[in-house]
Amino acid sequence: MQEQQILAQFRQKISEDLKDLQTSPSVPLFYDPIDYINALPGKKLRPILTLVSGLAVGGQEKNLLAPASAIELLHNFSLVHDDIMDNDETRRGKPTVHVKWDLGTAILAGDGLLGLAYRKLLQTPNINDLRLTVKFTEAMIEICEGQALDKTFETEDTVSEPAYLEMISKKTATLIKLACEIGGIVGEGNTAEITALAEFGYNIGMGFQIQDDLLDILADETVLGKKVGSDLQMNKKTIISIN
Repeated sequence: MQEQQILAQFRQKISEDLKDLQTSPSVPLFYDPIDYINALPGKKLRPILTLVSGLAVGGQEKNLLAPASAIELLHNFSLVHDDIMDNDETRRGKPTVHVKWDLGTAILAGDGLLGLAYRKLLQTPNINDLRLTVKFTEAMIEICEGQALDKTFETEDTVSEPAYLEMISKKTATLIKLACEIGGIVGEGNTAEITALAEFGYNIGMGFQIQDDLLDILADETVLGKKVGSDLQMNKKTIISIN
């Protein structure tokens, strides 16, 4: 129970930090969808891993909150654009941004989330380390590569296991790896600690996506928060359908 309370506190602190993005009420078409996606209920797995990883190597929570929020903003950027590409109508049990507003507004909101992610990352108070922006940028590019592979595979008759693993590595594991790795860097861990955290995050990410593939056909739709079976309907190549 104590661990669950700690995680709930972390989740709350991240949610509160995401409300303080220095947005402008004079541009509601831009910021309202951003506030909407940031406020959707979620596990906040990735930013919590940033906090926990940083604390594990002796870092201070006050230094870790900004990069943790940056990770969540980067994640939400990918979700908004993924929902557009996959024609998903719900996210976390609520209408997706392009359904609630429109396609153009959703694209703009996704772009804005990426910019806000970098702004938040640059607010990390205790460290001016080029590794943060380099790793953040490389991870963002890999996530887009993973999404491109995912879309490409929809039109292919067969996809091998190595190709599938490369796709989920980029699409999902990269960001979870980044979350843990950045936590280690901001927590000022040594090289061995940061490497171990990165490997830990990568392996969690791979397992997470494989489980998510299974949930697409096994989950309760009300619990999953999105339509069950949508991957199969779109001919996505998941752990269920690869050769």
